[in-house]
Amino acid sequence: RLSTGTDYEQHLRDLHERGLLDDLMLAGSQNPGSPEHVASLYAFLASDLAAGITGEVVVGAGGYVGRFPKSADEFVTWRDHATNPPYTLEELAAILGG
Repeated sequence: RLSTGTDYEQHLRDLHERGLLDDLMLAGSQNPGSPEHVASLYAFLASDLAAGITGEVVVGAGGYVGRFPKSADEFVTWRDHATNPPYTLEELAAILGG
């Protein structure tokens, strides 16, 4: 395991209680598989068989394989940088929220 001990286990429980780890992810984090269980995933991702997989995060842990889908750019605002100053922090807060 990359992380062990009571502090790590308490951290996992805290994440679970806060809703940041669901039951499946908690169980997987507490009982990860050996490196051999993910070696084939790494080999696959390095092979020509995975040529169509790009711009994604693929996760392997024991028998679990997951993927985070590609993120998409979302237009928010624009102004000509040649004739306008950089955005201020206040402008960015108004544009992006926060």
